[in-house]
Amino acid sequence: NKLVLGLPFYGRGWTGVPNVNNGLYQKPTGAARGTYEAGIEDYKVLKSAAGTVYVHPVTKQSYKYDGTNWWSYDTPGVIQTKVDYAKAKGLGGVFSWELDGDTADGELTKAMGKMNQ
Repeated sequence: NKLVLGLPFYGRGWTGVPNVNNGLYQKPTGAARGTYEAGIEDYKVLKSAAGTVYVHPVTKQSYKYDGTNWWSYDTPGVIQTKVDYAKAKGLGGVFSWELDGDTADGELTKAMGKMNQ
């Protein structure tokens, strides 16, 4: 009950990812282009980026792949899974980094807020 679970409002990405297995477990040529830093991008940008969103069947983590660029990031559904986990394990709560990575209508923040419901 003294631990909190961190929820990123950003993603990590790579480019030059071979079009095999939807990019999963493939070797990239480098970090994907990010607004502030290579390999890092806000959820609000990734949400609208090209590609298809997948959810890994074991880890329940979402990723987006467009044939070249591969991004891993939390969607509202993934955040709900993490909130449910935190509740089930009796954790003290959840926190995010950072709020300006969310959409204007607070999609991720709303999902995070279900911790108290």
